[in-house]
Amino acid sequence: RGDPFPRTALDIPILAWLIVLFISAVFGLSPRFSLEKIWASFTLVLAFYLLVDLRRKGYTTTVARAFYMSATVVCMVGLAEFASWYFGLPLLSQSVQGWPAVGGLEHPFPPTLYRLNFTLNGATPLSAYLALLIPPALGILLTTQDREDRQAIAVWLILAFVVEGLSFSRGGILALLVSLPLTVLGWWVARRGVKPVPGGARTLRRSHLLVIVAIVVALLIVASLLGPSWLKHTFLNRTGSTQFRFTLWDVALSTFLEHPISGVGPYNFGRGLLQRNDPTLPRLQIMTAHNVYLNTAAELGLIGLLVGGWMLLAAGRFREAPLQAEHHVAA
Repeated sequence: RGDPFPRTALDIPILAWLIVLFISAVFGLSPRFSLEKIWASFTLVLAFYLLVDLRRKGYTTTVARAFYMSATVVCMVGLAEFASWYFGLPLLSQSVQGWPAVGGLEHPFPPTLYRLNFTLNGATPLSAYLALLIPPALGILLTTQDREDRQAIAVWLILAFVVEGLSFSRGGILALLVSLPLTVLGWWVARRGVKPVPGGARTLRRSHLLVIVAIVVALLIVASLLGPSWLKHTFLNRTGSTQFRFTLWDVALSTFLEHPISGVGPYNFGRGLLQRNDPTLPRLQIMTAHNVYLNTAAELGLIGLLVGGWMLLAAGRFREAPLQAEHHVAA
């Protein structure tokens, strides 16, 4: 229709970020490889402006419903993957024999639980996907006035927490441990200046309490049954993988010190690691440092850290006035 891009407070930081990506790609270890990859960043920028445009035209509720309907499918696929492993269903090639045929009724829980790796092509992207959607879902649960929406999002939260736990991802768990307290803090700050509505606050509070109690009880039941095995599989038996992260972080820091201005180029962390020709370092196809700040330092250098910090600060201050057409979903 020839509509212009929606103007936001993030326009200049985003433009600066794209310029830094291009500069770092040109002066990096492999300009051709970096330039082939940075299309993803430009696509994400277009997606951001699309969401802003939909938001300003009153489609936030529709977009949120689409997000969580898709996320419901993801959770159901994850549960189907786990059920295929547990019962030996022929949904996956590795599902040959189910645990009930081995343990029977006397031992219904196997000593080691299956880690989801088929859904979203890996446990790490699955846990990151759900960790991003869980805090907004809690916001919807606490703010929506529609009873059916509240019940639906409560069911989704139960599914999401179960699938998040079955991913056995330390990154996803740590993300929730950080984001959930910040969500509660933001909710408290936002509600300080809101005056309660006479006659409506009590009903809303009771309905919220029942839903929250149901979610907590369901999670406690799952935790009591699977807690010891989950903790062991997630943290205690993966010390080698944890130490591997420290090695990657050390490589990222050394790479930043060797290329402090513009880094080795976008998506070139793995190339920088292999060029060290150090037999003590991992020789796998490692593409990232598994740490966004150190990975940014290694690939984009000081200019990437400065512009990235500017963009994060601008995003933290980014706020738009609520629209009158939206009643169900908080911005």
